[in-house]
Amino acid sequence: MIAVFAAMEIEVKACLTWTSNIRQTELQGFPVYETEGAVICQTGIGIRARDASEATLACYEPAVALSVGVAGGLSPKLRAGELVICERVDHESHRHSGFDAIVLSHAGLVEAAVAAALGMRLSVSTGSSITVDELASGADEKSAHHAWKGHDIVEMESFWVGEAAAKRGLPF
Repeated sequence: MIAVFAAMEIEVKACLTWTSNIRQTELQGFPVYETEGAVICQTGIGIRARDASEATLACYEPAVALSVGVAGGLSPKLRAGELVICERVDHESHRHSGFDAIVLSHAGLVEAAVAAALGMRLSVSTGSSITVDELASGADEKSAHHAWKGHDIVEMESFWVGEAAAKRGLPF
């Protein structure tokens, strides 16, 4: 089973377009959609994703965890609408702390995701993400996020999902 985590309802709905056999339930206040071979959890925005992913991974015991959704572009090389498959995710709080915990994606999952996107003729690249606790706005703030470690995108949930998966030894 695959566990998929998305913050917003529109992102969850995009994940459900491939099946009509959906059972909607709730887990610790988080909407969960069960399908054949997958469970999709709507985490809500930000750090709530930590609690949602920990609860979902404990309950369903999937083989893989994915974090999906929209993100803000940081790299000037990206075009609007381009799909970025992240090989690593950092959290902004680690920038000045001396603590350098990162979440690394499973190389096989990255390779499979890129191959699937190319097979669908989507514009795709690999890169890295920075998870932030508050919405990143303005060119100066976004430039600082990109400058830290060359992050390509900024979002608010993936670090928490990846960290929960890593604690369980799951590919992310």
